[in-house]
Amino acid sequence: MEEHSTRNTAGAQDTAGTQETSGTQGTAGTQSTAGTQDTAGTQETSGTQGTASAQGTAGTQDTAGTQETSGTRGSLGRVVCILTGASRGFGYSLALELCSRVSPGSEILLVSRTEDAMRCLAEELGRKCPGVRALWQAADLGTQEGVAKVKEAAQELQGCHAAEKLIIVNNAGSLGDIRKSFVDFTDPEEVNKYFSFNVTSAMCLTASLLRAVPSRPGLQRAVVNVSSLAALKPQKSWTLYCSGKAARDMMFQVLATEEPDIRVLNYAPGPLDNEMQRQVRTETADPDIRRLFGEMKEKGQLVECGVSARKMIDLLVADSYQSGAHVDFFD
Repeated sequence: MEEHSTRNTAGAQDTAGTQETSGTQGTAGTQSTAGTQDTAGTQETSGTQGTASAQGTAGTQDTAGTQETSGTRGSLGRVVCILTGASRGFGYSLALELCSRVSPGSEILLVSRTEDAMRCLAEELGRKCPGVRALWQAADLGTQEGVAKVKEAAQELQGCHAAEKLIIVNNAGSLGDIRKSFVDFTDPEEVNKYFSFNVTSAMCLTASLLRAVPSRPGLQRAVVNVSSLAALKPQKSWTLYCSGKAARDMMFQVLATEEPDIRVLNYAPGPLDNEMQRQVRTETADPDIRRLFGEMKEKGQLVECGVSARKMIDLLVADSYQSGAHVDFFD
């Protein structure tokens, strides 16, 4: 893949890195709190994102066999998938669920900052889903270099010519500094860095991948944006998070309008029980939000990552959502 990658062919993925998904989604129990939507664990926080190189491949690509098809649940068919924020939390759960719902010969490219975690996840996928070929790329999506690494890594995907579906899942994201209110954001560099990781990278990477895998007969292309109730409802002290989520939702709605042959889903996974949600409960400046999510945690009202991941894959299998729509876990 790239000259600086150590690219290894491990067997099966295993536990993913840190990158992860976007926040703690928030549609909480009663779904009215815009919560901290996003999804999985601590997802990446653009920081120094990882050891940029080290791409790896896992799995045995084509061996039909034992790959589970999740019982009687529907299959996505033969898929090529690029999943960002794959290292832990919601992204990790998505990788496991998706690979159990595809046909042998499918491929998945895992993207996160954390090399070791993705290697482990790839090994786990190889054990559980031997018919799926898993590759991974460590990259900081908050940088131009990181986005370029993922684009180059995607060239290693060998099944695009035979795949029935191309699925791009933009799960990576971060909360931003939720200890601050609007009037505290006076540093353009801080704001630009947040949007570079949470908005710009999703647009540029998705556009590049769609150009690299053009439409053809027999191929359905789908783009998923892991969204949040915070994209629709403002929350105190979540200036960056709400703004970034709203921008991403609209960005992908425009894609759906311009490209009717591409299936686009803005999926809000609910108030997930993950590391990002812990951050919301302990660091959010607004006391009411801290109290709300603290009570949800105590009452067991947060959503397990695996449960929400299954709902998202079910939506993709059924393929009955309106392209560009914002669909919440509780819908």
